[in-house]
Amino acid sequence: TEPGDLFILPAEAQGWRVFSRRPAVVEWTDGAAFHWQGSYLAEWRRRTADMARAGWGTSPASRQGLLSLADAYGASYALVSAGSGLGLPEAYANGHYAVVRLR
Repeated sequence: TEPGDLFILPAEAQGWRVFSRRPAVVEWTDGAAFHWQGSYLAEWRRRTADMARAGWGTSPASRQGLLSLADAYGASYALVSAGSGLGLPEAYANGHYAVVRLR
């Protein structure tokens, strides 16, 4: 993937931006940013609510949910559980996770 490719992450993923050097639609820990920029809390809530409405979060992802989020945010990839069976092309996989192409 390219450094500017935007990712959709599962709720439990933390530290993605630091370790992958790739942007994410939202990470759970982003909510802490409101301590420094109070206005960000509304945006974080909007993004986490969008993720939940699309069936993404602590439950397994659906293909349609991921594709709707990709359209809404311009995301190119998603990090999903290995063997998720979503029928999306894999850019990378290991025993725990797969990176699937959304666009």
